[in-house]
Parts: sequence; structure tokens; C-alpha cells
Amino acid sequence: MTRILCAACTVAALACGMTTTTTDFQGSARIDALFSVPTTSVSCIRLVASGMMKSVQKDFTVAGGQTTLSLEMNGIPTGTVMFSGNAYAQVCGNVQTSSVPSWFGDDVTTTVVPGTTAAVQLSFHANGNATVAGNFIADAFTVSTLASGLGGPQAVAFDGSGTLYVADAFGPSGGFTGMTIRSVDVATGGVTLRAGSSTALGNNDGDGLLAARFNLLRGITFAGGTLYIADGCSIRTMTTTAPYTVSTLLANVGCSGPGSVFDIAVHGANSDLYVTDPVKFLVWKVTTGATPTATAVAGDGISGMTDAAPLSSQFLGPQAVVFPDASDSFLVADSGSLDGVQFFGLVRRVSSTAVSTLAGNPQMGAMMDGLRLNAFFPAPRRMVSDGISAFVAHQNAIRRYDIATGAVVTVAGGAAAGTGEGVGSAAKFNGVAGIARNATTKALYVADTGNHAIRVLTP
Repeated sequence: MTRILCAACTVAALACGMTTTTTDFQGSARIDALFSVPTTSVSCIRLVASGMMKSVQKDFTVAGGQTTLSLEMNGIPTGTVMFSGNAYAQVCGNVQTSSVPSWFGDDVTTTVVPGTTAAVQLSFHANGNATVAGNFIADAFTVSTLASGLGGPQAVAFDGSGTLYVADAFGPSGGFTGMTIRSVDVATGGVTLRAGSSTALGNNDGDGLLAARFNLLRGITFAGGTLYIADGCSIRTMTTTAPYTVSTLLANVGCSGPGSVFDIAVHGANSDLYVTDPVKFLVWKVTTGATPTATAVAGDGISGMTDAAPLSSQFLGPQAVVFPDASDSFLVADSGSLDGVQFFGLVRRVSSTAVSTLAGNPQMGAMMDGLRLNAFFPAPRRMVSDGISAFVAHQNAIRRYDIATGAVVTVAGGAAAGTGEGVGSAAKFNGVAGIARNATTKALYVADTGNHAIRVLTP
């Protein structure tokens, strides 16, 4: 920061009072200063000496580039005195109360004793000015429909600029007839088919529309111009320019049956993939190098809720995975039952040393806001994070988990399914299956499976 220093600002205070029934001590001050005055923007320096009973103000005309200066103030208060200073571009005669200083000084408080000398040094800082536009945003999300007429959107991923990718399934759940990747223009809501078929399934790679087929689309994520896809037991990729070529990165991620991998996230400079496996109760790390490999990084392969070292811990059925920051720790939405009677919805944290349960408890199908383990999640399915909160998409609601405090609150929707739009609980969803975030606008995009639509939560 640029400064003007009043170097060796010496204040000589001389007593000049007289004896009456009250005594009013006044000081005469001479401020000797060595300035390096800017060649422009300073024509007048205003000094103020403020005491317990009064303040004295005096203006001093200076010239640009001036290096020596003798400033004298008379009749200043004694005792504890605060010295203040501002510099102005206007000549002293034009400086008014409303004038904006071009430089402002740090206040200095010292003791002025009649007949003695006090040393004062003022530091001046350049005063920058800017016009700032304000946008007042309410602490609530408004839900509206961005695109409708989809088959049954399973997951969404935002490319950071204006396109939302959708994993869209056709046909009844468990008996799908087709799987596609579609793009949605978030400005217009326009929907375009990019890969796959609504009437055919398969594992074919190639041109997005002519050859590519998908078996069981679940999670998708976007990184570095590539869409990464969890498709049945496989990890697939799709280019995001024509002809939207689909390739298989890894054909088998620990599969013991159809639909083993569920959610997918990208992390790190190497674009490593992390995928949840609710069938084997694991979280896998998939490298994306020349020879992709899958390695279990959390879970011991047995259903449970044990918090322990990552590979000794247990998951009920890991659903969502998200990295809230640049560290290697990630959050997992975990859902399932040990006995078929008591169901759990949990938010778990996985670090390099431990898996810990952050929020959730047995909930018997109920949804309840609360702090940490007092919150109930019927079926947490997907998550997205802004580093402060994790937004959890599950069943018919969007919940917010505050990472710092552990508080869980419902930001939109509720326990009942529906189609309504509006703010908070006025909005209704019918089986939310995916969520993505626009970091620029702070909007949340939701795959509303039962309503065959993409919904947007706008702050």
C-alpha cells in the first residue's frame, strides 16, 4: 500500500492559560514534517487535534512534489489528544464536509502536556474509489422447471459454462427399454439428444447417435471437456463435441451383478474417478491413465455402519460421492438396512485415516431436520457441494448439510411427492435422482425422475 509518512512530526505544546475560577489549558503546536507530497491529487492537508473537551481543525495548502513543510496549530487541547489527517485534491478553500479525501491518515493518539513536546507521526494511505453494484439475494431457493418431457432422468452434470448433461432412462424401472445422454441449454431449456437410444440397450462404443448404446446409466460427472459415465458395471466416457464419441474406460469395476457402480466423481490433477458400489458396499478409486485400474479405497465389502480406518469401515449401501474441497477427503451418502425393518440414511466422511458418520440415524422412513445425528434422511441419493454446504438430493426433497456445524435443513420439497413450484416447502418433487450446481449463478439443477423433468433451484 502506498503511504505518505509525516516523518518527525514534532508537536510542541506550550501552556498559555490564566488563573480564574476555572482553568482552561491550551497548547500551541508546531508540526514540523518531512513530506513526499504526490505530484498530483494533493493540494490541501487538513489536520484535526481532538481532546476530551474540544477539537481544533486547520487546513494547510501544499504543492505537488513538496518535500519539506512546517505546519503549526495553535490552541489545541492538552491531555490525551488524537491527531487525524486527510489530504484533498481540491484547494483548501473548496474543501467541504462532504469532500472525499484523496489520501487519509491513520489516527494517532498521544499525550500533550503544557510546556513539553510530544512527537507524532501520521501515515497517509491512498484512497481508492469504486462504484459497486448490489444484488440482494434472499436466503431461499425458488424452484421452477427448466426442461420437461424427458424419459426418467437419473443424473445430471454441469459443464461450467451453459450446458447441463442428463443421463436419461426410458421404460419402467427395472425393465428399461433405452438409455440416452442428453444436453440441456440452461439459458433456454432446449433439450438435445447426444448419445444412446431411447429404444435400445447395449454396451457399444462409437459415434454418439449412430453406434453408442448404454446398459444402465446411473451417475455422470464432467471434467476437462469429458463426460464420465457410470454405466452398469462399466466406466464410460463421452466427448462433448460432435460426434459425441462414447468409449469404455474400464469394463468391469468389481461387478458381481448388473448395476454395481452408482455415483461417480472426479478428483485431483490426474482426474482420478471415485465411484460408489452399493452392491459390494465399497467406494472405488479408478485411475484414468494408459491402463485404468480400480482399487477399493473405503469399505470392507460387508454391509454395516462401522466407523473405522477406510478399508476396515462398513457401508450400508453407498449412493453419492462428492469432494467438498481440494483435499483428498470426501463425503458419501449411505443408505440401507441391516435387518429389513430399521432403515438408515447417513452422511459419512472418508479421509485418508478414517470413515466417520456425520449426520443421520435410523429414521423408519421419516424425514426430519436437525443437528448431526438428530437429522433423518429416508433415502439420500446424490450430493453436490460448494465447499460450505453439501446439498443432498433424496426422495422428494433437497436438503442442506452444513459442513461446519452439522446442521441439516430442508431447502426445497418435503416428504410428499408432487409437481408444485415455488419457494421452500411449496415446491414439490417426485423422486429426485441427481443434482448439479452452477458455481457462477449458485443455481442447483435437479433430475426429477417421476416428473420426467429437470428442475432448477434459483437463489
